[in-house]
Amino acid sequence: MLPKDFIEKHKVKLDEIETKLCEEALQLMVKSVDVHHNETHVYRMLDYLDEFLDTEEYKKAAKNIDLKILFISILWHDAWKSERDPGNILVLLWDSLREGIGASLKFQKSAKLAGLDSVGIKKIGYIIRKHSLIQLMPAKGWEAHILSDVDALDGLNLDRIRLIEKKYLGERPVTLTNLRLARFSVKLFAKNKSDRSFFSGWAKEKYVGMREKFLKKAEVELNEYENLVNLKREGDQVGFERYLGFMREKYLVRQENDSQEDTL
Repeated sequence: MLPKDFIEKHKVKLDEIETKLCEEALQLMVKSVDVHHNETHVYRMLDYLDEFLDTEEYKKAAKNIDLKILFISILWHDAWKSERDPGNILVLLWDSLREGIGASLKFQKSAKLAGLDSVGIKKIGYIIRKHSLIQLMPAKGWEAHILSDVDALDGLNLDRIRLIEKKYLGERPVTLTNLRLARFSVKLFAKNKSDRSFFSGWAKEKYVGMREKFLKKAEVELNEYENLVNLKREGDQVGFERYLGFMREKYLVRQENDSQEDTL
């Protein structure tokens, strides 16, 4: 869901400063160097939030939730990560350790320059800081929990696999390092999660339905990529080129065709 559509549907009232901050966040996401964390990630998170807002669980808690603060937090939560594209496991772990703080500081700097009030800066900065995977203390407040829920759910979205296909088959060289990074990412962000990783009952239920489909598809494609890596390491250039062509046809050309069909 586009931010402007979410704002209109849910009557989110932004002042001039808040509007400019939201526009800045979207510009940063559009320019993202990491395909996992570009503007489409934000759009899908708003889809999930829109779905949650229609549940009885939300309606019972609505008076305790500042939807505007949550909306701004979603737009900004990966602004720092959008400038990062880890090339190995160690860098990914390091980024995962500091992404919450990095994103929070990046937002606070822009918010102060824009003239946002200190209360808003503090609230949004906290929500953003608490969205990262690794935390010393548990998050407090509905907004932080909801952001974490919709962020984690999008990690299991099959559209994310399409982005990974583009990244690993079209933009990065085929290497053992990239295979290990991909397998580790799936383990860290999908396999190691359980329904206990989520706060709302809605997210817990949705997670159960998404996890198996995501992992099944990811495993098939990781095994295919491993075959590709092995061919390259064995020096079978003909076999490697043939198999790479097969995978690009299967995944990248299909994506292009699907995108064209969607625009008709």
